[in-house]
Amino acid sequence: MKKSLAILVSVCLLVSLLMPVASAVSSGQDDGNVSVGDIFSQSSFVLQRVTCETGSTTIVSLKVVTNPGFCVAVFHLNYDTTALRLCGVLSPYFECDYTTDDAGATVTLLHLEGDVTNSGTVAELSFVSLGKEGVFPVGLSCRPGNVCNAKEEELSFICVAGSVEVSCDHYYVYDHTVEPTCSVKGQIVYTCGKCGSTQITEIDKTAHTPGDWGVTVKPTCDKQGVNAHFCAVCHEVIETTPISALGHTWGDWMIDTPAGCTTKGEKVRVCQVCFGEETAEIAATNHGHSTWKTTDPAGCEVGGTASRVCDDCGAVLETTTLDASGHLMKWVVTKQTTCHEEGVESYLCAVCGKVEQTRPLTKLDHVVGETKVTVLPTCEECGQKETYCEVCGEVIATADIAPVGHVEDRITVVTAPTDTQTGIGEYHCKVCNKVLREEVLSVTRASITAEDQTIREGKMIRIPIKVSSNPGFTAGILRITYDPKNLIYMDITGELVKDLTVGCPAEGQLTILMYTEGSQITKNGVLFYLEFTVPKGADTSTVDITYNPDGDFTNSAGQLKFFNVSGCTVTVDHILYGDLDKDGSVDTADLVLMKRYLAGLIDQCPGVTDVNGDDKTDTTDLTLLKKYLAGIISKLGPVY
Repeated sequence: MKKSLAILVSVCLLVSLLMPVASAVSSGQDDGNVSVGDIFSQSSFVLQRVTCETGSTTIVSLKVVTNPGFCVAVFHLNYDTTALRLCGVLSPYFECDYTTDDAGATVTLLHLEGDVTNSGTVAELSFVSLGKEGVFPVGLSCRPGNVCNAKEEELSFICVAGSVEVSCDHYYVYDHTVEPTCSVKGQIVYTCGKCGSTQITEIDKTAHTPGDWGVTVKPTCDKQGVNAHFCAVCHEVIETTPISALGHTWGDWMIDTPAGCTTKGEKVRVCQVCFGEETAEIAATNHGHSTWKTTDPAGCEVGGTASRVCDDCGAVLETTTLDASGHLMKWVVTKQTTCHEEGVESYLCAVCGKVEQTRPLTKLDHVVGETKVTVLPTCEECGQKETYCEVCGEVIATADIAPVGHVEDRITVVTAPTDTQTGIGEYHCKVCNKVLREEVLSVTRASITAEDQTIREGKMIRIPIKVSSNPGFTAGILRITYDPKNLIYMDITGELVKDLTVGCPAEGQLTILMYTEGSQITKNGVLFYLEFTVPKGADTSTVDITYNPDGDFTNSAGQLKFFNVSGCTVTVDHILYGDLDKDGSVDTADLVLMKRYLAGLIDQCPGVTDVNGDDKTDTTDLTLLKKYLAGIISKLGPVY
């Protein structure tokens, strides 16, 4: 009997808790289309719906339905911050904390001793009405991962919004009067002494007061203007009268189309005020000016023609005949003499070119002129040169040019030697590049290497570049290649080599020249250190070392030196700050671990407890983690 009575009382209590929720669902005020069936069948957080008067404080209860037991919860409230202000959060079970912003507030409930399994009211939210009247919804939301139990398990709850209805029994009193004008109605304004709302009674406009006359449209040459009578108060137009047109003011006549000998022209004049135009006709000139010109010149044996031509249109007005001029004879060379042929001299007319007689001119002898090289000599073959006639340009003599012979160049590396295999070198001719002889390059034990490194993101790294089995060199060039997204070059520090020159031919590339004047580098050890910064978010990458065996390393005698070179790998150790349980995400379970760690309830966490990267764990790290989960800050970790 007692068991049945207890069940009946529990059911009645649950129904009484869900009555405002059912009302919220039926009125469309819930979050996420929550139904009564959902609330009965799932765990739910429910906000109460309350009423109050303007300027008063009211309590909105936060209730739990079907509580599975939890120890941490972070809620987000969304409400009109110009109508309501959250001023306090109290709970009989939880440690409470809240922050407010322009959109509402974030509330945190925390219970360190274990899970709270009570259903019903778990917290009371105190709101102050700021003077507005109306129904103001209070939205409730809880992001995934923001509710967990003492076992650090994430819990899922349905969230149901509440509301605060603010009412006012108005008491209106006279406030002020806005006097009417001839263009705007007046007002008598009454204000509620409780909520500040207003009531308005309108006053009719007054009549216009006649004022000055003024020109609103200026008259033009061919259009009337307008003179207006204005109201002295509102300046509106009361009546209008017309103003007569001004008439045109013409300028001088200008020729638009000139008159011809047989065609009429046209002239135009422009009004100096409105720039309107007027045109008039210009009479034809009838060939007023003419000149005599030779239209068909007379020849040596044939007469010509002269004509009187109009200077304006070019028309021929009359013609006359011109007598023949007769021949003008003289001797002229008509064919030049060359080294091979005779020339010709002719007696001809200088005007018409008629030839009356000719006579031959004696041919010329060759004249020795310029000599040119036509085929250059090579290392093994003869060249050729030719001598030309200064008169006709023909070749009059040829001769051979002796070969110049090979000129041996320095050795060229075909295959560089390594620590397991000999190399091959060739000596070429500087002129023709022919291979003159080969030379075997001995196996080299010398090596230049970089050491592998492991580093945390955001830190600086020094990579030693070491030499071993050093054969000795005076000058050397190393070529470094790296990924600029994962490594940022900072500096280079010499150790065995003090004279270093660094070039950057492209992004992610370094060319390093090592030089020592008057001596050789023969010691083994660190040649120099490369310094890089590993940026935040960098990945593991490599630093590669290469050199050109055909001339990058030489000793004081100018001899080539060979090395076995190898780069290194830079491994980046990534840390997710705030992930104390190392499950790959930052949530309220990590907040519970941080609280327990600081309270001394646990000795260590799987992840890093130092969330701001200052190499210590204290209440500052707890505060930053709470702000991150509440959305106040967007990231954790050190600031670089």
